[in-house]
Amino acid sequence: MPMETPTLPLSGRLREAVGPIHERIERLPFFAALSARTLPLERYVDQLRAMAVVEATLERVLLSSRHPAVAAARDAVPSRLEALLSDLASFDRRGPLPDDPAPAATALELSRALLLLSAERPAALLGPLYVSTGMTLGNLVHLEDARACAGGGGTGWYEGHGAGTGPAFRRFCSVLDELALASGEAASAVEAAVACAEGLERVHAVLDPATRPLRRFLATTLNPEAGAHPVPTDPSEMAAALRAGARCLEEHPYFLSRYGERGRRFTGSDAAWLVSLTALPPADVSGQVGWLASVLSRKGMPSLLLERQLVLLAEELRAGGVPRDAGVLEAAARELAGRRREALPEEVAARLAETFVASCGHGSGAEWRAAAGLLLAAAADEATGLAGTVRAVTEWYRGPRHPATWNEAVDVLVRDALAASARREPEGPAG
Repeated sequence: MPMETPTLPLSGRLREAVGPIHERIERLPFFAALSARTLPLERYVDQLRAMAVVEATLERVLLSSRHPAVAAARDAVPSRLEALLSDLASFDRRGPLPDDPAPAATALELSRALLLLSAERPAALLGPLYVSTGMTLGNLVHLEDARACAGGGGTGWYEGHGAGTGPAFRRFCSVLDELALASGEAASAVEAAVACAEGLERVHAVLDPATRPLRRFLATTLNPEAGAHPVPTDPSEMAAALRAGARCLEEHPYFLSRYGERGRRFTGSDAAWLVSLTALPPADVSGQVGWLASVLSRKGMPSLLLERQLVLLAEELRAGGVPRDAGVLEAAARELAGRRREALPEEVAARLAETFVASCGHGSGAEWRAAAGLLLAAAADEATGLAGTVRAVTEWYRGPRHPATWNEAVDVLVRDALAASARREPEGPAG
């Protein structure tokens, strides 16, 4: 009797499915130039940006997935995004390079496919995760090529785990092969892996170094996670936005302490988007700023921070002689400040802050006052309808990493601020 062919484990099925696509990708002009160490720096940065767009989406859907197999595989793989963001930051310090819209658009198309996959077939995310993790092996082969083309620095993504890259990938494959999957889920993962690899093939096909694209600033220029929102194309406007963002980061160390490099990149892309609002009527600017405040507050950024960013941006636009209506940004900032002060008057907030500073007993005076300011601003936002702000901010400011005296002081401050703002809560919704 003929012997039955043993069924390949999941990692073997994935390897067989994407192997031919990987070979095609390696033959593309981008990798030919990379291997010859003739790849222009702009194309190298284009690849990092495109891959950061894809990796940011993949990381987000993996972290939000509740599928037990996806969670187990995800936990076996360190983040790939952090290395990409660090590499991009090293090039940003030399001065941001305008983007090629083609790879950015192709990467965003692949990102949308990953979002759809996450919603419709969550177990299939194992396929794109395999493709992403498998790239660490190919990257390591090209590490010295990348170093030669990057001109020093910015090659952490290619380096991966160094000598530990192969063993780490094999451990990941072992986890995949031990997963308990329902009927059809393995086949779905293989199908999704092929689609993801083909998407990456399209991304790298438009990274042909022989082309001379018409470059311009995009949201992805500043922040691969920002999506496709509009940003200024004029260099003076972009420079003003980046200066305002840098000043806001310096004034509020909270951004970088809590959000790291992502905080820096979102600050820059948000500031650039705010510049684009100056072409709108004042009422529309107010509505858009209010929307952004609601989004940021749920992520732990009270509207006080946006208020300050608007003021700094108006200052930088004027200082740079940029022909934009900075006044509409200042008006939006005043509106945010007015709502906050109506909910929690300055004299009440000052008294609560002093009580907190006198009792928290942890850190420096500057840290005490910064924490009090943001916690009080969060309570005011909560009172004006930005639900979830207090929870998002206190997630950072209290917990086991702080001593009991600090946590108790935070609890008292938040309790008293919410009580004070509740007594002044407006009767109807803000108009």
